[in-house]
Amino acid sequence: GADSIGQELKTWTSAPVLQTVATEGQGIEELVEVLSQVETTSIRSNRENPQRLQAEARALVRFAVEKQLDERLKAVRRSSDLPALLSKLNM
Repeated sequence: GADSIGQELKTWTSAPVLQTVATEGQGIEELVEVLSQVETTSIRSNRENPQRLQAEARALVRFAVEKQLDERLKAVRRSSDLPALLSKLNM
């Protein structure tokens, strides 16, 4: 989930990768502090780098797919539920 994506992002960038849980207020103060120190120009230059954009896209797609998978897995209660799940996933 989010932990694995965070670890992966840390290998792609020298920028800080912070974990937050907004609903619980965790990491918010640290995030605000880091954001206040980051220059807007460095963010723009990183976004112009094709490798950086691909890494960001990969992380966003992975997060979305994992979220959808987690939702679909909630319906699996017994082995007889697996065929229906696999058919929804086109497998």
